Amino acid sequence: MFHDIELQWAATYEYPLPWHLLPHLHSFYQLFYIIEGVAEFTVDGHVFLVEAGQSVVVPPNSMHEAKSVNTKVLRASEVMFRLKDEALAKRLTERRRLLRNNTVTDRLIQYVTSYCLSRDPSVHCSAEGYLHTLLWELTMPPQGFDKLACNAYEIDVSGFSEVSGEVVRYISENYSKQITLESLSNATGYHKSYICTIFKKDTGITVNEYLNFIRIKHAAEYLTYANCDLTSVCASVGFLNISHFNRTFKKFLSVPPGHYHRVAKTKVNSALLEKNSFEHLESEPLMTMAAQLGAIVDVFE
Repeated sequence: MFHDIELQWAATYEYPLPWHLLPHLHSFYQLFYIIEGVAEFTVDGHVFLVEAGQSVVVPPNSMHEAKSVNTKVLRASEVMFRLKDEALAKRLTERRRLLRNNTVTDRLIQYVTSYCLSRDPSVHCSAEGYLHTLLWELTMPPQGFDKLACNAYEIDVSGFSEVSGEVVRYISENYSKQITLESLSNATGYHKSYICTIFKKDTGITVNEYLNFIRIKHAAEYLTYANCDLTSVCASVGFLNISHFNRTFKKFLSVPPGHYHRVAKTKVNSALLEKNSFEHLESEPLMTMAAQLGAIVDVFE
């Protein structure tokens, strides 16, 4: 842990519309960093709009909900963390309604989401350091630095070949679209057969298995946190028909998405994930992500 901050989870999402985060509370801070679109947040009874270029921090044990507002796209980074820095906690509580993003915070949030899932303790500690700086920067006047881009990965790709890293990045950014070996080849510049061979060597699984894992991971998050019907979730994560979505979801989590959704609405239980079928993939990156997904769906215990 980096000093007085503990990073629990960070990721960037494009939410299925219309999006509604059901009322709930939890024991940690949650940052919503709006990248594109508009959302209405209600925190402890106070209602306000958060637009692209703004952020909001929900303090621990604050009842809150959110929903999309007249927008074609809603994309944001979410960060969950615990904080012991009293001075910073006071600033976040005082200014939790609207924080102004800037070019520095754009870069920092990308670092946080990129490094959050690393299996390397030193890299994860770096992510916590970036988060600490990000939170202080958000409560400071905007600074005029040029925006620098940083690729965000769903899993730690250290030790992977360049081609596998490119495949992971492409799937992270495009899982909601139709992805084929042909489109991967065009995007990365590598031959299809070479992509398949190297990716399987690096990860122990096929490209299609990884793609389905990412889609089901995001589907489970939507079903846990958002008030979405199954058809909307199915389309939002890239499945062409509900039957294929149902079969794939059950393959990974051992229960149909409808049943998972009902359980999540009443009491999200991480024990549900202990019966999943990730083990047969025999891949450390996927097992790491399974553990991360388990941590996400356990927040309402």
